[in-house]
Amino acid sequence: MAQSSAEDVSTSEILSFENQMLREHRNIIRVGILGMPNSGKTGVFNLLTNSNSDVDDQVFTTFRPNFGIATYNDNQFNWLCQHFNPKSKSPSRFRVVDCPALIRDSSRGMGLGAELLVKHCGVSDALMIVVRAFGGDKCTQVGDGVNPIRDLDLILSELVNMDIMTLSLEVGQRKPLVERKQGGTQLAAELKALESIQSYITSSNKPLRLHHWNDQEVDIIKKLKFLTSKEVVVVVNMDTRDYVRSPEWHASPTGIIGRISQRLIKGHGLKDAVTIPYSGSFEENLRRLGSEEAVEHYFRANPSHRSSQVSLATSIFKALKMIHFFTCGKEEVRSWCLPKGYTAPEAARTIHRDFEEEFISVEVGSFLDLRELESEVELKREGKLTQQGRKYVVQDGDICFFKFKLPSYKTLK
Repeated sequence: MAQSSAEDVSTSEILSFENQMLREHRNIIRVGILGMPNSGKTGVFNLLTNSNSDVDDQVFTTFRPNFGIATYNDNQFNWLCQHFNPKSKSPSRFRVVDCPALIRDSSRGMGLGAELLVKHCGVSDALMIVVRAFGGDKCTQVGDGVNPIRDLDLILSELVNMDIMTLSLEVGQRKPLVERKQGGTQLAAELKALESIQSYITSSNKPLRLHHWNDQEVDIIKKLKFLTSKEVVVVVNMDTRDYVRSPEWHASPTGIIGRISQRLIKGHGLKDAVTIPYSGSFEENLRRLGSEEAVEHYFRANPSHRSSQVSLATSIFKALKMIHFFTCGKEEVRSWCLPKGYTAPEAARTIHRDFEEEFISVEVGSFLDLRELESEVELKREGKLTQQGRKYVVQDGDICFFKFKLPSYKTLK
């Protein structure tokens, strides 16, 4: 079984997987939240989904997964809604599952076991790992004292072990059939790919995301949805005093965010993992203020303080390298998420699968230009509304007016 290692991961290893997408893109992404007992992961789930799932000071409060939908109301979307005043407002959404807590040897069935985590996090596009960095006697601590880096190492090691177990089962099912000349060339090719993946992870004890795979291996990884192929967001749950300190302190080599980021890079090779501060106690204090007016008054009195709700959602899209484009008009303002680098026809397919083939062109304006010029008329007058074809790569913040062969399909008037 994999053990956490302090050995540095080489830069060449880190760079080798950057352009590989080990998941299928879908319109509504899925996020799995996991962590040690009493790390505060259910609080993160409640904040993202505006839910009220039970939170307790005892271990293993979450016996079964919590499910919810999170919305992403960023400043761009909110401004566009004010500008167009549409009948309907549709922000980007993503599914969230809060899984039962992990402990050491969960991959071997300890605690609540790995079955639920593999089932629900396996179908996720990203994993949000919550680690505890707050002290106090109120919440029971599993392990010897508060140590978020130790907990992070343990969780990442358990994910590797779960993938090793999955690979052992998958290879074990196929190998006897191939040896008996059953299943044909396709099964033999699958077995070869699985054995290659198994050899890498068992010898290196490193995430599958750190290796460059051939097309057959990528297909298998997408199909079996290995946990270490997921993008990672690390949420550091700290007390209010630390949370409200400056971003510079958090990111410094002595700050907890800076230290965890370095550990992710040097210890695990996760260069693209996103690490963000969060405070369950701070969010609970905001909730207790009661009214929106009281919360607004608090932020006016403390202008450097922020809730983590938007930054938690933003971190997911950042880790997944997703951008947002908009379709806007008096009927509806809608935000769409799309992998970075996708072309206009691929963006059209996000709206409807038939639109990619029926695509003619797209008229594109930038959110920043519209906010500056304040009207579509001015966008056209200044030459900021451009006609683009099939090769155009959609940019973050684009406002798109799609044109299709079918006259009834029109996104914006």
